[in-house]
Amino acid sequence: MHKDISPQQEQQTFSTIHTPYTHFLLDMWGVVHDGCNALPGAIHCLENLRAHNKKVLFISNSSRPGHNLEELMNGMGIERGTHYDHIHSSGDAVIEGMNDPENDFAGKNYYYLGDDTHAHPLLEHINGKKTLNLEQADYILFTALAPTTDMVLEEALRLNKTLICANPDVIAIHGGKTGHCPGLAAQEYEKNGGIVIYYGKPYPPIYESSLKKLGNPPKEKVLAVGDGMHTDIKGANTMGLDAVLIHSGIHRDEPRQSLEKKLKMQNINPTFIMNRFIWNTA
Repeated sequence: MHKDISPQQEQQTFSTIHTPYTHFLLDMWGVVHDGCNALPGAIHCLENLRAHNKKVLFISNSSRPGHNLEELMNGMGIERGTHYDHIHSSGDAVIEGMNDPENDFAGKNYYYLGDDTHAHPLLEHINGKKTLNLEQADYILFTALAPTTDMVLEEALRLNKTLICANPDVIAIHGGKTGHCPGLAAQEYEKNGGIVIYYGKPYPPIYESSLKKLGNPPKEKVLAVGDGMHTDIKGANTMGLDAVLIHSGIHRDEPRQSLEKKLKMQNINPTFIMNRFIWNTA
């Protein structure tokens, strides 16, 4: 249940709000790093959360498995054990879902749609056979926008193929620049009549698995933090978790007043809105 705390209150840093919470679900891109470097103040904030005995799990819509994201974070000076406890990604959620024997697509043929310049680390964990023939595929595994995305999805609609979206984000920040993500094309596919199964935020399964990794703490002790109103904050609302919306991420170009109006109109309710993921302003 959300506390009666208005986003307009002047509580702008984590040093002032952390006390009631024992567990933190943190988004990665746009909150603690930009895909290339840790964001200013983020490592200091993580160190202080850990110093106050907080459990920290990174929950990400990346299609890469968590252990691959751990390697990425290591290169930025963000280390497991020192700064956080776990990572759970959309890629991990896909692995759990697609390898579940009760899943209709488990072990079936799939067509891969994504960056084919390298072997995507997700594929080696999928219990099924990759096929280059779209007609022979039982479903499409979609991890990233590619030059062929529009063409493949147009043909997939004609063939009535189910799309498994391994990254529901519409936009994300990388190296300080905002770029589009698979969720954009997946939503369009759905609007055109296609069937889409999403793995990641804001859908409950990724939260359920994340909370399980943290030992299923009481929800009132958990604080979710993210920069996406339609993924991070909507997902937290659905799960009954308090949430911080970081304004300097994907919504950075929108004035605070305009952002708050949009949140209210769409019934998306962060407990706090903060400019950045920082411990204090000193």
